[in-house]
Amino acid sequence: MLLRAALLLVGTLALVIGGTFTGITVPRLQRISLTTLSVVVLAWLVVLWRSRVRTRPGAPFGVLYPAWGAVFALSLVTAFSGRSLIALWYMALYAGVWLLLSDLRQRGAPGTAFSDVLIVAAIPLMFWALMQALPWFPRWWALRDLDVPFFPARPVGTFGNPNLLGAFLALALPYGAARGISLRDWVGRGLMALWSALALGTLYLTYSRGAWLGAGGGVAVFTALAARPALARGRDIALRAWRRSRRVRAVAVAGCLLAVGALVVGASLAWRAFDSPQRETGARLRYYGLALDLLAEHPLTGTGLFTFGRELAAAESIPPEQPHAHAHNLVLNVGAEFGVPGLLALALTVFVLTRALWRSYAAAETRDERLQVAAGAGSLVAISTHSLVDMPLMAPSLVLAALFALSASVSLTQEAHNLSQRNDLFLRVVVTTSWLAILIIGWKSTLDAERYTRGLAAVANGHFSKGLDDLRAAADAQPWNMHYRAEYAYAAGLVAGQGDHATADEAITAYRQALQDEPHQALWWANLAALEWDRGEQTTALIAMRQAVSAAPKSADLWLNLGDYSEAAGDWMTARQAYERALQLAPRMTRTDFWHKTPLRRVAVARASDAAVPEKAARQLWLAGDEEAAIAWLRRTITRDPTQSRPFIEVARLAVETRQFDRAERYLDAADLLNPIGADAAWAALLRAKIAEVCGETEQADIWRTRAWEAVAPGVTGYGVPYGQDTAQFQFLSLTMPGKLLPQLTVLGPEPAALDAARK
Repeated sequence: MLLRAALLLVGTLALVIGGTFTGITVPRLQRISLTTLSVVVLAWLVVLWRSRVRTRPGAPFGVLYPAWGAVFALSLVTAFSGRSLIALWYMALYAGVWLLLSDLRQRGAPGTAFSDVLIVAAIPLMFWALMQALPWFPRWWALRDLDVPFFPARPVGTFGNPNLLGAFLALALPYGAARGISLRDWVGRGLMALWSALALGTLYLTYSRGAWLGAGGGVAVFTALAARPALARGRDIALRAWRRSRRVRAVAVAGCLLAVGALVVGASLAWRAFDSPQRETGARLRYYGLALDLLAEHPLTGTGLFTFGRELAAAESIPPEQPHAHAHNLVLNVGAEFGVPGLLALALTVFVLTRALWRSYAAAETRDERLQVAAGAGSLVAISTHSLVDMPLMAPSLVLAALFALSASVSLTQEAHNLSQRNDLFLRVVVTTSWLAILIIGWKSTLDAERYTRGLAAVANGHFSKGLDDLRAAADAQPWNMHYRAEYAYAAGLVAGQGDHATADEAITAYRQALQDEPHQALWWANLAALEWDRGEQTTALIAMRQAVSAAPKSADLWLNLGDYSEAAGDWMTARQAYERALQLAPRMTRTDFWHKTPLRRVAVARASDAAVPEKAARQLWLAGDEEAAIAWLRRTITRDPTQSRPFIEVARLAVETRQFDRAERYLDAADLLNPIGADAAWAALLRAKIAEVCGETEQADIWRTRAWEAVAPGVTGYGVPYGQDTAQFQFLSLTMPGKLLPQLTVLGPEPAALDAARK
């Protein structure tokens, strides 16, 4: 009972908090998790050394340790990257956790003690997710006459991503079913039925197609294995009946036809969900193609552990495209980063896991034991299937959940009679040494992260010089971490912008060091150009800005700055071309005074087409009295994705212009249902401010204007962009400052009119 209680407490905390991205990027939570891990591991090591019972930690997957160790070693030797060292610690952590869990099983811990962790951990996740999602439905019902698309808010629980929440629920579902069937009393079965219903409902709300696929595959495998004995008996009875009766044959044929029909209907409904404009597959297919290209280019070595994000930056324009650290397919990702050796190790892993589960299933003597193994097989199939269309195992919580599922289902027999005293001592020394190294490195990294985060907080609050000292120390403590180096360079650039020329040299040196390792980071090149320009190195600055544009050719702001620098340097041809390209990429940029300050800019903006700004045509239709045509035009031309809020905001703008304030409020409520961000959120707040002002609610109008400014304000660190945080968390597992481009650069964004309006 003590072991069960400890597993439930520690396991639930690790899955729900400690192993989430928030848990590993917030130093305070990281320290709590690492302290808990250290206490648990040290207590287990004491038991390992004091106990006379001989076990094989890591069994029955011991062969995988040297196999993957060889792959990692080859990768580090042939394709070293600072990113690889970040991920390698997590790989070692997962390997160490399995050593601990497998040892506990061999010492007599029941499998249900581990599966109960998954069931219990799902309860707070589901509760929090439902609290996030359910308020959306009555709001949508009240506005259904406005044709608001039925795309419920996707809950994230504590995982920060609905796909990760869906993956966890898909993995836990088979164990919930197994537990419900195993219970003998109806009260327990009723509670587990309620748990399963809530899990399925929450899984639906995540709208995670990969999790749906995983759950379907996992439940199917669990059902097949759980019902295998009964199906075998039923098959014999059915065959005898088939031979004896025509009626039985007719019923069987009719049943098959009905099953095929149900399958077709279900497939069509599923296709509707998968074909939703909200969830386009184009980007994912590009990632697949890039992974295959990398495998073909580096078949023997790959590009290195955790380097797909770096290669993606070289292949796509980031910004405006979103950075990702993985290929959204585990097999392709392993092939891209490790080459053929990695794929062979992955195939060996699948074989060893399948064999262990099958042997456990064959050795099961009772129905409950078979259900436990069947649930484990279903859970692993669920997470594996999901991993073919996404990478949920990037989240430590999901890896830990898979390890708990393995611990719950694989029977680990005592093998002490095959283990000599000398080998037992050697194994204990290796395990102890490995875990001590994991903990020491983990604590060292945590202390570095605390200093780094302290520096970020100081810079974000405007204390640039104070934050610079901490960021410099963090970068020096981890010289292989180019993200730390670049953030330190960014802080130094902010200090340089206040007139400290010595710090400018420091920032330039740091940026060049970071770019040596990752030469395709466009934002780093742009900041380097700004620093070089400020110290009078115009030629060097222009070269750096051209590098930035080359790395991110779809970024309008980078083209804008290339035009600005080229114009100042007297290169009129390059400046004109750069300005025109910026306006092609972001037509709404025309709505700012920047374009009226020089003759060259006025020419560029005069040549820009208004066709990409459909609000003008909609306004003409609306003022002409054809409001329905105006609404249809906005929905058809602003975006092809019906889940975007901008068309509703533009209708509200037209309603405000014609003083239809109640109608405008309803359209703004509809826009809020679709979670507007950035400029969209600013326009919605500004329209509400105008309505409140007309109604005499001055204080409320000021509140709305403040919210509008907060939605688009660049802040003290320059340029706030949503992909900045993604870059840090998903490519470096680190925090980042709000800004990414230095204030020395001209940043208009895709819609500067929103910023100007909020500023007024």
